[in-house]
Amino acid sequence: MAEIINLNAIIEANKLDIDVVAETLFPHNKCKKQAVYRVMRGDAELTESQISRLAQMCGCLAADLYSVKGGMPMKPGYEDGCITLSFGPYKAKVNYGGAFLTVFKEEKIIEQMVTTKVEHMTLPQLVECVKIIINKKERKE
Repeated sequence: MAEIINLNAIIEANKLDIDVVAETLFPHNKCKKQAVYRVMRGDAELTESQISRLAQMCGCLAADLYSVKGGMPMKPGYEDGCITLSFGPYKAKVNYGGAFLTVFKEEKIIEQMVTTKVEHMTLPQLVECVKIIINKKERKE
Protein backbone atom coordinates (compact mmCIF):
# COMPACT_ATOMS: atom_id res chain seq x y z
CA MET A 1 0.00 0.00 0.00
CA ALA A 2 1.40 3.39 -0.99
CA GLU A 3 1.98 6.12 1.57
CA ILE A 4 -0.44 9.02 1.26
CA ILE A 5 0.37 12.60 2.17
CA ASN A 6 -2.17 14.27 4.45
CA LEU A 7 -2.63 17.56 2.57
CA ASN A 8 -5.13 18.88 5.15
CA ALA A 9 -2.59 18.53 7.98
CA ILE A 10 0.24 19.99 5.91
CA ILE A 11 -1.78 23.08 4.95
CA GLU A 12 -2.89 23.57 8.56
CA ALA A 13 0.52 22.91 10.15
CA ASN A 14 2.32 25.28 7.79
CA LYS A 15 -0.48 27.89 7.75
CA LEU A 16 -0.58 27.81 3.94
CA ASP A 17 -3.12 29.80 1.96
CA ILE A 18 -5.32 27.34 0.07
CA ASP A 19 -5.49 29.67 -2.97
CA VAL A 20 -1.68 29.75 -3.18
CA VAL A 21 -1.52 25.97 -2.73
CA ALA A 22 -4.11 25.52 -5.50
CA GLU A 23 -2.22 27.83 -7.88
CA THR A 24 1.12 26.16 -7.11
CA LEU A 25 -0.05 22.55 -7.37
CA PHE A 26 -2.54 22.91 -10.20
CA PRO A 27 -1.33 25.86 -12.35
CA HIS A 28 -2.95 24.54 -15.55
CA ASN A 29 -6.29 23.40 -14.09
CA LYS A 30 -9.36 25.51 -14.73
CA CYS A 31 -10.79 24.76 -11.25
CA LYS A 32 -7.62 24.78 -9.16
CA LYS A 33 -9.26 24.99 -5.74
CA GLN A 34 -11.62 22.10 -6.54
CA ALA A 35 -8.59 20.01 -7.50
CA VAL A 36 -7.05 20.70 -4.07
CA TYR A 37 -10.31 19.74 -2.35
CA ARG A 38 -10.37 16.44 -4.31
CA VAL A 39 -6.91 15.63 -2.93
CA MET A 40 -7.94 16.70 0.58
CA ARG A 41 -10.99 14.38 0.46
CA GLY A 42 -8.86 11.49 -0.79
CA ASP A 43 -10.54 11.36 -4.21
CA ALA A 44 -7.24 12.15 -5.95
CA GLU A 45 -3.51 11.95 -5.21
CA LEU A 46 -0.63 14.33 -5.87
CA THR A 47 1.97 13.57 -8.51
CA GLU A 48 5.70 13.47 -7.75
CA SER A 49 6.09 16.94 -9.25
CA GLN A 50 3.25 18.34 -7.11
CA ILE A 51 4.71 16.77 -3.96
CA SER A 52 8.05 18.40 -4.79
CA ARG A 53 6.39 21.82 -5.20
CA LEU A 54 4.48 21.34 -1.93
CA ALA A 55 7.75 20.51 -0.15
CA GLN A 56 9.29 23.71 -1.53
CA MET A 57 6.33 25.69 -0.15
CA CYS A 58 6.88 24.10 3.28
CA GLY A 59 10.66 24.51 3.19
CA CYS A 60 11.38 20.80 3.59
CA LEU A 61 12.26 17.69 1.61
CA ALA A 62 9.48 15.79 -0.14
CA ALA A 63 10.20 12.76 2.08
CA ASP A 64 9.56 14.90 5.17
CA LEU A 65 5.92 15.35 4.15
CA TYR A 66 5.39 11.70 5.10
CA SER A 67 7.51 11.90 8.25
CA VAL A 68 5.10 12.48 11.15
CA LYS A 69 1.57 11.43 11.97
CA GLY A 70 -0.72 13.82 10.15
CA GLY A 71 1.90 14.58 7.50
CA MET A 72 3.66 17.37 9.39
CA PRO A 73 7.07 18.04 7.87
CA MET A 74 10.10 18.45 10.13
CA LYS A 75 12.05 21.73 10.00
CA PRO A 76 15.43 21.85 11.71
CA GLY A 77 16.79 25.06 13.21
CA TYR A 78 18.87 26.70 15.92
CA GLU A 79 17.53 28.89 18.74
CA ASP A 80 18.86 30.05 22.12
CA GLY A 81 21.96 27.89 21.74
CA CYS A 82 19.81 24.80 21.13
CA ILE A 83 19.12 22.62 18.12
CA THR A 84 15.42 22.82 17.24
CA LEU A 85 13.20 20.40 15.34
CA SER A 86 9.79 21.79 14.41
CA PHE A 87 6.84 19.65 13.37
CA GLY A 88 3.83 21.85 12.65
CA PRO A 89 2.66 23.20 16.03
CA TYR A 90 5.31 21.13 17.87
CA LYS A 91 8.90 22.16 18.53
CA ALA A 92 11.67 20.19 20.22
CA LYS A 93 14.70 21.98 21.68
CA VAL A 94 17.85 20.00 22.34
CA ASN A 95 20.77 21.31 24.37
CA TYR A 96 23.57 18.80 23.84
CA GLY A 97 25.80 20.37 26.52
CA GLY A 98 23.29 19.66 29.26
CA ALA A 99 21.53 16.75 27.56
CA PHE A 100 18.11 18.42 27.86
CA LEU A 101 15.21 17.67 25.51
CA THR A 102 12.13 19.87 25.73
CA VAL A 103 9.10 19.41 23.49
CA PHE A 104 6.56 22.21 23.09
CA LYS A 105 3.15 22.41 21.49
CA GLU A 106 2.30 25.98 20.56
CA GLU A 107 4.86 27.33 23.09
CA LYS A 108 3.55 25.16 25.97
CA ILE A 109 5.90 22.49 27.35
CA ILE A 110 4.44 19.01 26.88
CA GLU A 111 7.56 16.95 27.68
CA GLN A 112 10.89 17.69 29.30
CA MET A 113 13.69 15.20 29.68
CA VAL A 114 17.09 15.38 31.32
CA THR A 115 19.04 12.39 30.09
CA THR A 116 22.50 11.28 29.08
CA LYS A 117 21.00 9.38 26.15
CA VAL A 118 20.37 12.55 24.08
CA GLU A 119 24.04 13.42 23.71
CA HIS A 120 24.77 9.96 22.26
CA MET A 121 21.84 9.92 19.78
CA THR A 122 22.27 10.32 16.06
CA LEU A 123 20.00 12.87 14.37
CA PRO A 124 17.66 10.18 12.97
CA GLN A 125 17.38 8.63 16.47
CA LEU A 126 16.60 12.04 17.95
CA VAL A 127 13.95 12.75 15.31
CA GLU A 128 12.38 9.34 16.01
CA CYS A 129 12.38 10.05 19.76
CA VAL A 130 10.60 13.38 19.19
CA LYS A 131 8.10 11.72 16.81
CA ILE A 132 7.22 9.18 19.51
CA ILE A 133 6.59 11.95 22.04
CA ILE A 134 4.42 13.87 19.54
CA ASN A 135 2.45 10.78 18.52
CA LYS A 136 1.79 9.91 22.20
CA LYS A 137 0.52 13.46 22.77
CA GLU A 138 -1.69 13.27 19.65
CA ARG A 139 -3.24 9.99 20.84
CA LYS A 140 -4.12 11.54 24.22
CA GLU A 141 -5.95 14.48 22.58
